[in-house]
Amino acid sequence: MSGSFDKDGPIRAYPAGSQPALDLDVSISVGLYSRPWKNSDASAGRFPHAQPASKAIANLRAYYHPENLTRTQVAYAPYRAAPLGAHVDHQGGLVTGFATGEGILVVFARRENTNVCEVRSTHVSDGDVVRFEDNNTWDENCPPTGWHRYVCGAATLVRRLKPEHSLAGLVACVHTTTPGLHGQGVSSSAALTAALAAAMLEGAPGSVTPDDLVRLCRSVENDFCGLSCGILDMAVIVNSRRNHLLLVDCHAHDRLNESLSKCAHLLSAPSDVACEALLVFSGVRSNLAAEGGSPSPYNQRVAECRDAAQSIHAGAELLADVPTSSFLRRGGLLAAKHPHLFRRAAHYFGERQRVLDGCELFAKGKFAEFGMLMTESCHSSIHNYECGCAPLRSLFEALVQTRGVLGARYSGAGFRGAVLALCERGAGVTSGEMVLEQYRATHPEYADDATYLVCNLEDGLVVFDGDDIV
Repeated sequence: MSGSFDKDGPIRAYPAGSQPALDLDVSISVGLYSRPWKNSDASAGRFPHAQPASKAIANLRAYYHPENLTRTQVAYAPYRAAPLGAHVDHQGGLVTGFATGEGILVVFARRENTNVCEVRSTHVSDGDVVRFEDNNTWDENCPPTGWHRYVCGAATLVRRLKPEHSLAGLVACVHTTTPGLHGQGVSSSAALTAALAAAMLEGAPGSVTPDDLVRLCRSVENDFCGLSCGILDMAVIVNSRRNHLLLVDCHAHDRLNESLSKCAHLLSAPSDVACEALLVFSGVRSNLAAEGGSPSPYNQRVAECRDAAQSIHAGAELLADVPTSSFLRRGGLLAAKHPHLFRRAAHYFGERQRVLDGCELFAKGKFAEFGMLMTESCHSSIHNYECGCAPLRSLFEALVQTRGVLGARYSGAGFRGAVLALCERGAGVTSGEMVLEQYRATHPEYADDATYLVCNLEDGLVVFDGDDIV
């Protein structure tokens, strides 16, 4: 179908317990699963966010008379969580993640006889509408700011990817399934970009692969928003599958230029999963990218990781380029000369092993041990990667001491946002309520924005007809 995502290739997701053993010296090689939401599912009420989608459709039709619009469609991109593989995607590391079941809705249609495109938001405070002409998406002399960067950046890259595809007349309304979670460590910016790009690419000639979308979304973050991130967020948002944990070899994708169908692995959760995920949001929000001409802590850590790689191994640009033997042989010298660079490298190599061990444990249903690795990972984030803030530390320490919590770690970059916990089945709500009560007493300045979300492993990006849910 013209303009559809090309996701009909062979699905090679392994069932629980049958995944092949993983090794440090081999890349992961399995297929990706991702699909558009079936219209019959939406019309039967099985789309979990029919109510907010209907509200977003109503908003769009209130702004623009329905008789002037083409058919209304919906792009949904979920927020993501990453239990293991923190701070290493930008170094070509191994990462894991899953879609949370909450996210961004972009309702869109086309107007006839106009070259102007408009994107509106019902939940972003720094400007509720972005307008641009089809052939003038990014003005270098007056670059957009705030969330407008993601809109204009996505539009610019869509035009580059599909130069024959016109965006003329596009109108869209951005809506969130759960207000208040943006900017809180669940990759809301990547979800926004993915949903916008999917909407803009609808109807484009030829096919659009998951790799196309992931690279486009990453380029928006890197080149238009100044964030030196890797592909973790985009890969998880685009390619997650319900009841699966996604494992991605970022080195194979970025450095060896392998497609996601060859460097990603879907780990099937055992049928008798005895745990659930809990996200506790601190209410702390900040821009991860550079501000005011000075490097952000996030980008500074990325630069330090690259410095560590070059110090350990001649010619290395990323820590993934450094053989483990070189780190073991030269790490002591680096620790003596540049202790902070040694700590960055120690986190990378430790996290790589935790991901490999964690995937084996996940496949075998050993979630208590998996949770312990999450906690170990967060300790490394604190002491080796040196990220976090007092509110996040409070949440983490409270969670790991709470009955029913198997393990926890910072969600996302670790400088703001949320803490992800793995809980015994049925313990998520109780743990969330208990920890939030403690947290609000300790940090009353964030009490109004602090909340929690119990989530499962859900599907990734979907596009479907809006008429099927209204």
